[in-house]
Amino acid sequence: MTRCFAEPIINRMATLMEKDVLLELTTGAMAVLSRQTPSETINQENKCLYNYYDALISNPPEIFDFKNMAPKIKEIYSKYE
Repeated sequence: MTRCFAEPIINRMATLMEKDVLLELTTGAMAVLSRQTPSETINQENKCLYNYYDALISNPPEIFDFKNMAPKIKEIYSKYE
């Protein structure tokens, strides 16, 4: 089961540019998942990405840990690319 990472991790503050990169990574991963045949795993990962996107849009960049979150999003992206 995929662990949802919608909750921000406050180890290191992200800059505004890093937040922008996280938004781009998230929407890119969501686009890749949208091209796949629906399954329970894809649905769960898509929900997590959507929750993370919502958190990114709704909060300031300082509450996100770019170095921790970017690899998690890239992992989902590369799994379905």
